[in-house]
Amino acid sequence: MIKFLTILVLAIPVSASFSHEVLRSSFLTLDAPIGTLEFASIHEAGHVVCAKSVGMTVTRALVFQRSKSGVGVYWKGTTTLRGGSRGMAVAKMGGNFAEFFIDDRTRAVKVPGFLDVVGNRNVISETDVITQADLGADSLLTAQHKTYRALAGNVALLSKVYQQLRSRHAYP
Repeated sequence: MIKFLTILVLAIPVSASFSHEVLRSSFLTLDAPIGTLEFASIHEAGHVVCAKSVGMTVTRALVFQRSKSGVGVYWKGTTTLRGGSRGMAVAKMGGNFAEFFIDDRTRAVKVPGFLDVVGNRNVISETDVITQADLGADSLLTAQHKTYRALAGNVALLSKVYQQLRSRHAYP
């Protein structure tokens, strides 16, 4: 267990100040970290696509504005999922991985290399932290590969959900 926690901390840095996990009956809500409209939209779109790829039901995804003194106005997102815990690691990592599927210049969805995505050290929201229970029998590397393949194999859906969240701020 100690080895796993060490690897997890090195692979996915955590900031506990961004969001809180809400678990109500069989619903799980994943929150996006503070950011721009594009960031919140692609992050939530990543959760949606990956959750669907592992057979979970996405009841809704939202992006909305908040303001905080000292920070100003920012965009935040939340995705509500229903289904078993199987594949939860893939659904959680989907948001963080999807951030690398946006071209910085054009804001269009692209497919980056696997190592570009896995090698990132971005701060992630508290609800996106991967636990041993989320991984189940999978290793962290296996879950990372599944997440990448789910996004890379569903670029059209990722783009559609991203565009809908950017324009309507809600999915479906």
